[in-house]
Amino acid sequence: QISCIAPSVSYLTMWTALHAAAIALVAGTACTAAGATAPAAHTDASDHQTSGLSTSLNPNCSCAQFCDRRCETTNAGRPENITMYRLTPYNVTGLGEKDTGDAAGDLGFFLISLHKLATCTPEQANTNECFLALRPTIRQFFVETNGKYGPYMRCNPLQFPGNTDMVHVDTRAWGCFPWHGHPPQPWVPVNRSTSCPDMAYCPVLMNHSVGRDPAMHHAFDPNNPNLATFFGGSWYSVPTEAECPEGVAPGESCAWRVQPGKEGKTANASCVADRVMAPIEAHGKACYSKCPQPLDRKSECYFSCLEPAVFGSKQNGIMPIDKFEVINAWTQAFTSDNPSDGGCPRVL
Repeated sequence: QISCIAPSVSYLTMWTALHAAAIALVAGTACTAAGATAPAAHTDASDHQTSGLSTSLNPNCSCAQFCDRRCETTNAGRPENITMYRLTPYNVTGLGEKDTGDAAGDLGFFLISLHKLATCTPEQANTNECFLALRPTIRQFFVETNGKYGPYMRCNPLQFPGNTDMVHVDTRAWGCFPWHGHPPQPWVPVNRSTSCPDMAYCPVLMNHSVGRDPAMHHAFDPNNPNLATFFGGSWYSVPTEAECPEGVAPGESCAWRVQPGKEGKTANASCVADRVMAPIEAHGKACYSKCPQPLDRKSECYFSCLEPAVFGSKQNGIMPIDKFEVINAWTQAFTSDNPSDGGCPRVL
C-alpha cells in the first residue's frame, strides 16, 4: 500500500497504522515539515548488516551509510521502469509525496486495508483511520526511476492548519518523512516495522531519492504470517523534491518521472476487490462456507476467513494459496477494461 500512529498489529493512520494491522486487517505513516531537523547520522564502523535494507540499498547499505553518502558506489543502480499502484481516495490524483507499491506490494497493502474500507463511514473520511475509504480507487502509474534508491519514507496527508488533535488530516496536503511520528522526535522502531532500524535519518537526502523497501519492511515469516508480506513485492516512497523537471530523464539531478506518453489506469477499489477476492474466496471456501452470509464482505466472519484462506489452515483443511494466482488477478484488473475478462472499467 498513512497517519502518525506506530504500527503494531492493527495503511490508514498513514501507510503505517494500516500496514501494521495485518491481523486486525487494518493499517503506513509520516508527518513532518520538509525542513525538520533529524538526528545526526551514525558513522560507526558496524555496517548494520541486519538493518533489513539489503533489498533496497544494494547490496548491504544501512541508513547511516546512506546518510553519510557511503552508498554512492554500492547503490549506483541503473534507470528502470516500474509499474506502481496506489490505493487512494478519489480526490487524490498525483504521485508526488505519496507511498506506492508494485503489484505484489500494493496487493498486500490493499488486503490489510479491506476491513477499514468496508467499515469506515463517510463522516470519518477526514481522519487518519479512514481517509483511504473516501470513495477509494486504485491508481496505476508507469514510472521511470534512476535506480538509486533510498530508505522508504512515510508519505501521508498532513493535519489541517492549526489543528493539533492528531486525528484529522487534510488529503489536499501531503509530506514524506523518514520516520513514524511527528517532528522532531522519531518514533522508536518496533519489530522490524521501520526502514531504518539504525535510527539514522537525513530528510534532505532522503527526499531527493525514491525510497524502496520490501512490503512491510521485511520478508514473509511463516511463523508470524502477515498479509502485507505474503505476496512479496516492494513499497516505494515518491518525494516531490526528487521529481524530474519536464523533459529531463532520471539520473544524477533527479530521481523519478512518470513515463512520458504513458497514462496509467484508475479503477474503483470495489472492482479490484471483486477480482482479487474471487480466487481467495474460492480457495478458502471451507472457511467462508461456515459464515451465516459467506460472501458478505462487511461481516466479521468474512474477514476472519481472509488469513486462513491465504496462509492456509489445518483446522479448515486449506493449503496456502498460490500467491501468483492472486497477483495475476490484480494485474489483469488493470490490463483489461472488460469485466468478463477479469478486467475493471477505467474510471479515469
